[in-house]
Amino acid sequence: GTLPSGLAEIKNNMGNLYSALSLLDEREKNLELACESYEQSLKAVSGDGTGQVRSIVNNNLLATKLAICETGGACEDLEKLTAQLENCLEECTPGVRPAVMNNLAAATRAQFGLSGGEGRLEKSRELYRQALQSPEVSSVAIAQIKNNLGNLYLDMAQYGNAVTNCKNAISEFADAASLYAAQRDKEAAALLKSNLGSAYHILARHENSLANIRMSLKNSEDALTVFGKHEYSLRYARIRSNMGLTYVLAGEETDRYENYSKALGSYTDALEIYTPEYCVLAPLSL
Repeated sequence: GTLPSGLAEIKNNMGNLYSALSLLDEREKNLELACESYEQSLKAVSGDGTGQVRSIVNNNLLATKLAICETGGACEDLEKLTAQLENCLEECTPGVRPAVMNNLAAATRAQFGLSGGEGRLEKSRELYRQALQSPEVSSVAIAQIKNNLGNLYLDMAQYGNAVTNCKNAISEFADAASLYAAQRDKEAAALLKSNLGSAYHILARHENSLANIRMSLKNSEDALTVFGKHEYSLRYARIRSNMGLTYVLAGEETDRYENYSKALGSYTDALEIYTPEYCVLAPLSL
């Protein structure tokens, strides 16, 4: 729905902008600013004829609080946040339901390290599937949900059926990358290429090692054509660090000296920007 003109609209749009900026730099600070803007937008929404507007802004606020939790910032209890999203799903207008379901699935997934982890992952997958099947879901939302579903499959790979779950993740990431490319969103498409690099790396540990290693490196290199060292320094460093891990894996299979040397080069490149504790293999989130 279209937000009415005035304070509510401006504050919501500012929240969206801060959320977008959080993907590029100063993530926790920009997420906090986004929360403040969404809260101010909710206060400005009048009581009459604004159900769609309130649904949109409330979902944006809860999604941002979830992102803060996932980045390790000051966080409300995840179960409380999940309950708020469940209430939002009951109260929201139909056009907002896919976005709320996507966020509820993400909140459920974020709890998989707690008791009943596998059950939480299955519930999350079902919510993502329902969101994708919703008649109101947009092409932009489909791409976001497929990326999140791919990350979920990588979580599921930790519990078993690693090969199948990694292949499912690759399929979802590839679909999302194609959708973003069609929308000419080069940064989002590059993000998915990075996630594909991570997924192929994990798959390489279980099946067809060399072929999957090559696919991991190719997708990572494709991502770096967009995420340059100076323009997107933090993302660049993270991808280069992940490539270092992949070169180590390649060295265990063939050309040990050459691949280990490339791994050292990747790590050295990353450490010009990032500190060692951030050098971990993990998909990037939208």
